[in-house]
Amino acid sequence: MADNDSFEQWQAEGAPDPAQRASALWKTMLADDQAPPLDPAIDQALTEFIAKKKASMPDAFA
Repeated sequence: MADNDSFEQWQAEGAPDPAQRASALWKTMLADDQAPPLDPAIDQALTEFIAKKKASMPDAFA
Protein backbone atom coordinates (compact mmCIF):
# COMPACT_ATOMS: atom_id res chain seq x y z
CA MET A 1 0.00 0.00 0.00
CA ALA A 2 2.14 2.80 -1.30
CA ASP A 3 1.66 6.22 0.24
CA ASN A 4 3.06 9.23 -1.61
CA ASP A 5 1.95 11.76 1.00
CA SER A 6 4.50 13.66 3.03
CA PHE A 7 5.27 12.50 6.56
CA GLU A 8 3.30 15.46 7.92
CA GLN A 9 0.26 14.64 5.78
CA TRP A 10 0.45 10.98 6.83
CA GLN A 11 0.51 12.02 10.49
CA ALA A 12 -2.40 14.44 9.96
CA GLU A 13 -4.44 11.57 8.49
CA GLY A 14 -3.92 9.52 11.65
CA ALA A 15 -0.73 7.68 10.61
CA PRO A 16 -2.56 4.64 9.20
CA ASP A 17 -0.50 1.48 8.78
CA PRO A 18 -0.67 -0.50 5.50
CA ALA A 19 -3.41 -2.82 6.82
CA GLN A 20 -5.59 0.15 7.74
CA ARG A 21 -5.00 1.75 4.33
CA ALA A 22 -5.82 -1.52 2.55
CA SER A 23 -9.00 -1.95 4.59
CA ALA A 24 -10.17 1.57 3.78
CA LEU A 25 -9.34 1.07 0.09
CA TRP A 26 -11.32 -2.18 -0.36
CA LYS A 27 -14.28 -0.76 1.52
CA THR A 28 -14.30 2.30 -0.76
CA MET A 29 -13.93 0.13 -3.87
CA LEU A 30 -16.77 -2.16 -2.77
CA ALA A 31 -19.07 0.78 -1.95
CA ASP A 32 -18.37 2.42 -5.33
CA ASP A 33 -18.72 -0.77 -7.39
CA GLN A 34 -21.40 -0.88 -10.06
CA ALA A 35 -22.30 -3.89 -12.15
CA PRO A 36 -21.44 -3.44 -15.82
CA PRO A 37 -24.37 -3.21 -18.21
CA LEU A 38 -25.56 -6.61 -19.42
CA ASP A 39 -27.82 -7.28 -22.35
CA PRO A 40 -31.15 -8.63 -20.98
CA ALA A 41 -31.06 -11.56 -23.44
CA ILE A 42 -27.62 -12.61 -22.22
CA ASP A 43 -28.73 -12.26 -18.61
CA GLN A 44 -31.75 -14.47 -19.27
CA ALA A 45 -29.65 -17.07 -21.09
CA LEU A 46 -27.16 -17.20 -18.21
CA THR A 47 -29.93 -17.48 -15.64
CA GLU A 48 -31.50 -20.36 -17.56
CA PHE A 49 -28.12 -22.10 -17.93
CA ILE A 50 -27.48 -21.85 -14.18
CA ALA A 51 -30.95 -23.18 -13.39
CA LYS A 52 -30.43 -26.18 -15.71
CA LYS A 53 -27.02 -26.94 -14.17
CA LYS A 54 -28.43 -26.78 -10.65
CA ALA A 55 -31.35 -29.02 -11.63
CA SER A 56 -28.98 -31.60 -13.14
CA MET A 57 -26.92 -31.82 -9.91
CA PRO A 58 -29.39 -31.50 -7.01
CA ASP A 59 -26.94 -32.78 -4.36
CA ALA A 60 -24.13 -30.43 -5.40
CA PHE A 61 -25.83 -27.19 -4.33
CA ALA A 62 -27.12 -26.58 -0.87
